Amino acid sequence: MADPILNGLTFIAVVLLIGLLSSIFAKKIKIPDVLVLVAVGIGFGLYIQIENIEFTLPTTLISALGLFTLVLLVFESTAQIRFKELDWVSMSALKVTFSTVVFNFVILSFATLAIVFGFKLKFLFLSVLFGALMCGTAPDVILSLLGSCKQKILRVLSIESIINTPLTVLLPLIIVDLQKGATDAVFTGFTGGLLLKITAGLGSGLLIGLIMFKIMRKQYSEKYSPIAVIAAALLSYVLAEKIGGNGIIAVTTLGLFFGNLEIKQKVALLQFESVLSTLLKVLIFVLIGVIIKFPLTPMFFVKSISLFIIYLAVRYLALKLAAKGEPVLIRLFMTLTASKGLAVVVVAFILASTITGFEPILDYILAFVLYSLIISSVAVWFSKWFGITTKAK
Repeated sequence: MADPILNGLTFIAVVLLIGLLSSIFAKKIKIPDVLVLVAVGIGFGLYIQIENIEFTLPTTLISALGLFTLVLLVFESTAQIRFKELDWVSMSALKVTFSTVVFNFVILSFATLAIVFGFKLKFLFLSVLFGALMCGTAPDVILSLLGSCKQKILRVLSIESIINTPLTVLLPLIIVDLQKGATDAVFTGFTGGLLLKITAGLGSGLLIGLIMFKIMRKQYSEKYSPIAVIAAALLSYVLAEKIGGNGIIAVTTLGLFFGNLEIKQKVALLQFESVLSTLLKVLIFVLIGVIIKFPLTPMFFVKSISLFIIYLAVRYLALKLAAKGEPVLIRLFMTLTASKGLAVVVVAFILASTITGFEPILDYILAFVLYSLIISSVAVWFSKWFGITTKAK
């Protein structure tokens, strides 16, 4: 009889090896490695299904690994922001983020209710959740696609992806809280819950940041300092969640704090953290492809593609309002490079484990992740046609 532990280790080893090779291949042909990793995972899933191989992995384990990876990715991306560089470009990113959130809530939620659920009002809650989840873009994907270019439009997209990642996590969870307490005053509940999550998140991130700064300002250990940074990121998340705040806001605050203070061997610390987050990202996205299956039916593809086209139109309208001074081709490029990534998938798993009947939306979420990655890749390939010059990392 086969040893299940040995089989599990074998699967993980194979996933990591093939995933790393796939990531290298993706970099060579300049497409998001996440797209290749999910495709590899789907291939694994088909192989397991065809060969009738027994493979089970708890969804909670995937959610925990995904959340761990998300914390590291958010910390890594925000630690690269320098306050002295946050000028009018950052204001443009804030305008884009705000307008995208509003348009998604109003238009995309309504379109989801119409296309997916046939105007059945009992599914309004799920439709709004879907609209909230689609507000964000993935910093891990956007930054790897656009590289280190200093061109204005690329900086706007990069900063937007970093800013809206906490919103992608925060908004759906607030909506769930409001739905549970629907008998209370909605506006009061929303504003009160939002303020608590923001302030507690900010406070937790600052507290852990001050402690970490005090320690690392005096001494640096090649062995233990990188572990301390990762522990600090996780601790800030856990502390914020324990006191009713938002963990992603705490990690974002800690990352900004870390990135803008003089800390010994900061570059080396971030490199270690980046290697670990990359390793986990490879594992998570392949496993996501293995576990999630969406219906391979013509009706599903018609609905999901129609909804995705509406999403692109909604994003373009939001950009037309927030970036009206930009040329049409630039706004079109910004529309097409709205990749979804780890934050959306992790939140979707968390919601799927707590909300009954979430599975139909889960199918559309995975479809949107795949569609957005494909469209983003094509847009970057033809970026010169839009007047954009990219330089992938």
